[in-house]
Amino acid sequence: MKRRTKQEIEEMKKQGVRFHLHHINPRHNGGGDEPENLILLTISEHAEAHKKLYERHGKMEDLIAYKALSGKCSFSEARRLAAANAVWDEKRRKRASEVNKKARAKGKLSNIGDIMRGKEFSEGHKQKLSEIAKKREKVKCPLCGVSAIKQVLSMWHGKGKCDVAPDLDSDKTCRDCGEVKKFRDYPIQGRKQNGHPKHKNWCKVCENKRRGDRRRKS
Repeated sequence: MKRRTKQEIEEMKKQGVRFHLHHINPRHNGGGDEPENLILLTISEHAEAHKKLYERHGKMEDLIAYKALSGKCSFSEARRLAAANAVWDEKRRKRASEVNKKARAKGKLSNIGDIMRGKEFSEGHKQKLSEIAKKREKVKCPLCGVSAIKQVLSMWHGKGKCDVAPDLDSDKTCRDCGEVKKFRDYPIQGRKQNGHPKHKNWCKVCENKRRGDRRRKS
């Protein structure tokens, strides 16, 4: 990578060109913040540099950086991918552990899920939340008839979620006895997330035999 002079960089900045600070030897490969390891690149050059680093080292961090800088994915998506593929080395683990210890010593909550846990709301705020919840529009699922708010309905109900439920008069082969029986002859094993029942793979007769065997063993 050719280094530009300060004069060249200033002239390009006046023309509206944006620059990024790039690590020639990336941090994930042991590179540091020394001046000789840093270089100013345009956004397109920065993307190309990370593409070459990915081809050389095969690190996911370079691929994510290349996709974000070249516009192949949004920066929020890149952050999500980086968090999912982060490799925690011993140094980072030790640093995170020290931060957590200091936070606990000061009485601060160190986990994101604990931010709102145990927090008391005022009566006025509770009333406001209740009014907002009452105003939520409920929609009825055309397939199963369940009423729920739009967000829940689109998540757990509709085509491909409710219409895949089996017909109770349809045939099913029991896994234990091998007989073909109606779906209604199979015991229910809890419910799915959309509220529809889940049926076991063995019939009610085999279920009673299993229970009898468990009682005799105990």
